[in-house]
Amino acid sequence: MKRKVGILLSCFVMMSYLGVSPVLADISAEFSDVNVSTVQMLITIPCLIGLITSLIAGRLVRFVYKKTVIVTSVACYVVGGFVPIFWNSHIAILLVCSGIMGIGCGGMMTCTAGIVCDYYEGKERNQMMGLQAAFIAAGGTVFTMLGGWLAADNWRNAYLSYVLLIPCLILVAILLPKGKLEKEEEGEKGAGIPGYVWFLSLMGFLFYTFQNTFNTNSSLYVAERGLGGASQAGLLTSVNTFAGMVAGVLLSQVMARLKKYTVPVAFGIAAVGMILAYVGTSLPVILIGGACVGFAFSTYTPAGTTLVSEHVSISQRSMAIAILSAANNVGASVSPYVVNALSEAFDSTIQIKYLVSAIAIVIVMVITFIKFKNEK
Repeated sequence: MKRKVGILLSCFVMMSYLGVSPVLADISAEFSDVNVSTVQMLITIPCLIGLITSLIAGRLVRFVYKKTVIVTSVACYVVGGFVPIFWNSHIAILLVCSGIMGIGCGGMMTCTAGIVCDYYEGKERNQMMGLQAAFIAAGGTVFTMLGGWLAADNWRNAYLSYVLLIPCLILVAILLPKGKLEKEEEGEKGAGIPGYVWFLSLMGFLFYTFQNTFNTNSSLYVAERGLGGASQAGLLTSVNTFAGMVAGVLLSQVMARLKKYTVPVAFGIAAVGMILAYVGTSLPVILIGGACVGFAFSTYTPAGTTLVSEHVSISQRSMAIAILSAANNVGASVSPYVVNALSEAFDSTIQIKYLVSAIAIVIVMVITFIKFKNEK
């Protein structure tokens, strides 16, 4: 039980960087001379930096216990969250602090999944992967709601939500098991990562690129459509992450029924969510769309990690998970630039971004379905 609590509590921290997502519109108004895409990078930089650190973590676990990497990663979240409480007069400071969180993000994505694989097998592993996703989403929900609530009068107060990271750091350091070092097995030297991992990583890159449209635009979309301010934007993001928590709890049952089709079905649900956000003229409809996107996100991420872990040897596992995590992080980090560029070819509104993302995700879904259907 102690081991499980330690693992899940570390997962709770992973999406805490979303605590500032409800105030992106306010930050954009404060730094009006800064491009909107740059402001959106407060959410995407952790994913970009996480690309590098996830790959580094995939190598480190051969020499360093996963607990050491995870505790250090949580400490990075603490530093990145706390500094803007006191220094927040320039957008560059906020971006650097998001980058520090990103250092922790990559290590967490690789090692929390890896430590689950160290201690759990079969159905129990699927259940833990689901609970992991649920706690990641729960953390995103708590920090987003707290950030939106604290920022009701001043966007800077959103960073006070990161005070919650202090007890998390202490408890993770106490409760988390060490994990296992991943030594290269005899006869495996020079063995390459299977093509399945690269294919799923490419699909993950594309999915993250277009599903992240919701996270980076929800605050701006609420403002554009006159549906409220930081509190309403916080609610929208919270519903998105809460649905992800539900998806995590249900993952084991979903994978038992859908098996290899879990991933393309998740993509389809995300596409439906984007379409609802596009056509929605009221907050409730957009909330339902956000719930669909959140459910899909927290179904794909652990399901993809589980599938990857089943297609490689034990000594390749952390690196394969790191490659998948890196691809996902790249997609999330380039999301504003790719989606904004594609959308501006049709319209300059935020609304059109949801339609473009829906179409792109449908294409990814079809490709993945065909590939998995032909797989033995």
